Amino acid sequence: GERSLATPLGMAVAADGSLFVAAFGSNKLARYPSGAVDGDEEPDTAAIHIELPGGGPTGVVLDEARHRAYVLTRFDNAVAVVDLDANQQVARYPLHNPE
Repeated sequence: GERSLATPLGMAVAADGSLFVAAFGSNKLARYPSGAVDGDEEPDTAAIHIELPGGGPTGVVLDEARHRAYVLTRFDNAVAVVDLDANQQVARYPLHNPE
């Protein structure tokens, strides 16, 4: 469904306890507030799902000082830049492909 995640791979934990999950099969970056991680909230209703058009996200790195997440998207071999304030992808940088 719309709120489900398929094949979660890379994860990162923010300083406030929020959990970010790169969901390979869903083409999403999910953001769970700390309350959903420690059991105070229902995870499905608390999560924010951010669509990643490149597809196949496998890893995530947080840059909290700049309010950004960098997500490796394997289907298009790129790095997606996600604005954590707007909860959306704002840039995409293709990686070199020797083929």
